[in-house]
Amino acid sequence: MDLSKATSKSIWKERSGDVYHFYCPLCRAARRVGQKPKPQPRHFVQIGITAAFFTLLTWQWFSWKGIVSYLPLWVTFEVLYRSRVRAVLVCDHCGFDPFLYLVDVKKSRQEVEKHWKAKFAEKGIPYPGASEEPSNDPEIPA
Repeated sequence: MDLSKATSKSIWKERSGDVYHFYCPLCRAARRVGQKPKPQPRHFVQIGITAAFFTLLTWQWFSWKGIVSYLPLWVTFEVLYRSRVRAVLVCDHCGFDPFLYLVDVKKSRQEVEKHWKAKFAEKGIPYPGASEEPSNDPEIPA
């Protein structure tokens, strides 16, 4: 067997189209996230299979009423999935959170400013807007 002619092909399966590409709307950095922002139909099928399995496990207590377990499983899945997506979508470069921006623009701006203040403090550089305090002198406009 001649090993010199072996191909240098990876044994790992390449990722399919599960990577979600977008640009940060604030800093325009290219972003890649390994999961879609919204659950896919396969997730609901998986929840249904889990609910059916739970129904079979608890058949002697609940019988067919056990299939109602689909609702709490679905709610739990949605909370966990969306919290994971929200944590991943926050931009590492500028601190922009698209979910927070949709809910409260002022809070989103505060979070971005907090992110930049932390970055400046990490480097030991004073934040540009920090020294500019509003003056109490009525002659000088703020």
